[in-house]
Amino acid sequence: MSRQSNVYRIMLAICVRSCMGLVGLAALNACQTATFKEYHILPRYQGEEVGSLATVRYVTDPNERAAMKLYVRDGLLTDQNGDSLDPATDKFPDRDGLAIFVMDRQQQIYVSFDHVQNKFHHSSILAGQPVLAAGDMTIVQGKLLELTNSSGHYRPGPKTLELVMMRLKEMGVDMSEVKVVALHGSKKRSQK
Repeated sequence: MSRQSNVYRIMLAICVRSCMGLVGLAALNACQTATFKEYHILPRYQGEEVGSLATVRYVTDPNERAAMKLYVRDGLLTDQNGDSLDPATDKFPDRDGLAIFVMDRQQQIYVSFDHVQNKFHHSSILAGQPVLAAGDMTIVQGKLLELTNSSGHYRPGPKTLELVMMRLKEMGVDMSEVKVVALHGSKKRSQK
């Protein structure tokens, strides 16, 4: 299957799901023009996980990646066991609730508090594979406080936040009090 047809299939699935509650031909036509593209790792980061000088770790174990998959229970972000996501301050004392996330081609969201410069990045979670979205989430005791598209490895556009917000709403997250910060171009949020 060509890359272009794969992108179209993803767009169609998103459009059908988001337009199901809308009525009329005009709504369907508007939905068909929506586009969500895949973001590939920037060329300068390709190969960051291989070779004798490699410092960045890629998650290749399906069980390890599954443990990062985002779930929602009673409006709170949880892990696969239903435990509220929290930055485990003893393990990540400087994170202040800041986690990295990526959304894969199937619109699954994966989250990690383990972002360490030159060791574990957005690209680590899906082992360098393309994403529909990437950025940061501020999460405290399972409550999503802030959402951004900050990712130096993928540099996703601000429209990706619409897709993430739609998916989070579908999963049961109340987005009404979440601060959404759309970064443009090469701007990158500084890491604490």
